[in-house]
Amino acid sequence: ADKGVEKALSEKEKININTATITELCSLPGITKVLAKEIIKIRVKQKFKSLNELTKIKGIGPKTIEKIALRQLLYEDRANKDRSYLLLV
Repeated sequence: ADKGVEKALSEKEKININTATITELCSLPGITKVLAKEIIKIRVKQKFKSLNELTKIKGIGPKTIEKIALRQLLYEDRANKDRSYLLLV
């Protein structure tokens, strides 16, 4: 079983796609070093507002977004009403 699914992530373990390093981005399901570099290249120009914006990157499709979102939803901060938590994975 995926150990990430078995335990809740602490705030320090969550990853913000707008500030994460290449190594941190590569820890996300379906994100390779090449894709991580592309995420960083794009976010330098404009920060991501939602995970769905990652589909603009060739190689990141709905299935990858779903895996990342599912991982986040397991650790959602239920007190966060504005849903900006989707940027944290």
